[in-house]
Amino acid sequence: MIIDGCPAMIFQLKELWRLCFEDCEEDIDYFFRYRFDSTECMVDWQEGRVTAMLFLLSAQQKGILDKSAGYIYAFATHPDFRGRGIATKLLKSARLRMIARGGFTFLCPAEDSLYYFYAKRGFRECYSVWTCGGKASKTAVDSTRIHLTDCSALDYYKQRSEYLKAPDIFWDAAAVKYAVAENNHSGGICKKIYLSNNSVGAVLCRMDKDSVLWMRELLLPQEYGYLIPELAVVLAEQFKQENKAGKQLCWRVLSPVRYKGAARQRIGMADAADGEGYLNLILD
Repeated sequence: MIIDGCPAMIFQLKELWRLCFEDCEEDIDYFFRYRFDSTECMVDWQEGRVTAMLFLLSAQQKGILDKSAGYIYAFATHPDFRGRGIATKLLKSARLRMIARGGFTFLCPAEDSLYYFYAKRGFRECYSVWTCGGKASKTAVDSTRIHLTDCSALDYYKQRSEYLKAPDIFWDAAAVKYAVAENNHSGGICKKIYLSNNSVGAVLCRMDKDSVLWMRELLLPQEYGYLIPELAVVLAEQFKQENKAGKQLCWRVLSPVRYKGAARQRIGMADAADGEGYLNLILD
């Protein structure tokens, strides 16, 4: 039986999450404390227990008329109940719910093999992100061309809205607030970028476990892409990285902007999207 999740199920939902995914306990707790909404949770309930779950998070596809979209997240079936078609049934129910709202569903396969699984169930690849990376010598810490200030979630929401176009996926202010908070909770930072000519951008970034500066989303005009290595150095200083002689800083960028040398990286599928667009700030 497919029903909506509720707070009384959180213990079971967490247990299923731990069983199926590799997230740490702290990250799981953070999601349920600050992002869980019973109206966005669907479960298959059998024998007095949660046998499968998914979260249908609200989003929009930008266009002449914004279109409702539901992001399928944390889709999992308990190992004891696999092979019975439960996942397919739950996925169909989520799709029908969005159709009833005049919208569509989209998701991000966790591994390449799942693209085939979802393609057989009516999904097609249609979302991507531009990515590039490189190294920068740590010699620009006194940059006069780049100035950073703290960026609130609301400011970041407004900034990224200016970069999105049809048919990109658009998250509302509450979802962006959670994305910024989760990034900061994980040791990241959110900054406004001021250039010497008064152009403005923003970045959501953090250092990963391998000490690579990961700009999880960079909002910077295309013509200033050549400044990214310098920006990486300035950002690295925010993380108190040691400036050792000859040491190079590795950086990686995800962006809606196609900078020189950037490659398109597939990231999502949808069942009825209008064209191919940009997708980022997903919960992964």
